[in-house]
Amino acid sequence: MKYIEFKKNRKFDEVLEDGFKFIKYNFISLLKSIWKLNMIYIVIYVLILFAYTYTTFGIYSNLFQNIEKNIWLEDNNPSTQIWQIVFIFYSAYFSFRIYASIYGYIYSYIKNKGIIDEDDILEVMNHKFWGYIGLFLVIGIMLILGFLFLLIPGFWLLVPISLMIPAYFMDAQTLSEAIDKGFRYFKHHWWYSFGVLLVTFFVLFFINYLFTIPTVIYTIIKATTLLKDSDPTALGEITRDPILIFLTFLSQLLKYLLTIIQLVILAVLYYTLKEKQTAEGSLEKLSQFKTNRED
Repeated sequence: MKYIEFKKNRKFDEVLEDGFKFIKYNFISLLKSIWKLNMIYIVIYVLILFAYTYTTFGIYSNLFQNIEKNIWLEDNNPSTQIWQIVFIFYSAYFSFRIYASIYGYIYSYIKNKGIIDEDDILEVMNHKFWGYIGLFLVIGIMLILGFLFLLIPGFWLLVPISLMIPAYFMDAQTLSEAIDKGFRYFKHHWWYSFGVLLVTFFVLFFINYLFTIPTVIYTIIKATTLLKDSDPTALGEITRDPILIFLTFLSQLLKYLLTIIQLVILAVLYYTLKEKQTAEGSLEKLSQFKTNRED
């Protein structure tokens, strides 16, 4: 298996290239690691996601059934609100475990030169949760203030904010240190970083679009069939269709697979910018070379 050097100064296209190379060589190993460390949490998430999808579709089923009564979005079933609340809070915790698993894997990969130590991943997962919550609260406040008052600073903040996430999980002991590194390393490289983020967004958007095509086609065919009866309330049957519910369920799971690509490329970008600022990787190689010569 080819080792991908993270601490390396890269050209623009090499960031994406090395990101996808890392995924190519380590995807199965990474998935196995995520599954092993989160098996119970993944099963619980799948069950909650299915329940949430099913109850959400039930809301729209009631919507179509009550058109004639002018009750557009009324749902008196408390289980719907309960599942929505459970889904939101559990998704936040589940996302942390996925982020920590992926970045813990990369952290161990860099630390051990391609060899994965499960204890390194567990170290990240066990010590980063509350800082993760704090980080996303800080990020939310920054984005709200940036876009609410001044549009351009909002876009400007996207780069350092994106770098704070890999910095916190792999290269910072505290939340304040992650924020500091996020702002420090992108200095003089905003367009370079923004370009990588923009290209990554469009690549992932296109992949996601391809996987949603079956759902869109099936929905159009099903809706066309039901509308032949000239009864708009018949559209409510779509929301009870088990195939559509299953396709929607799969599209939600796909988002986490795309998250792997996104987080890996962010990690490559982070260490590339850090190398441009500190030359850490080059200094480590020089030190190792001197040590080997002395031996």
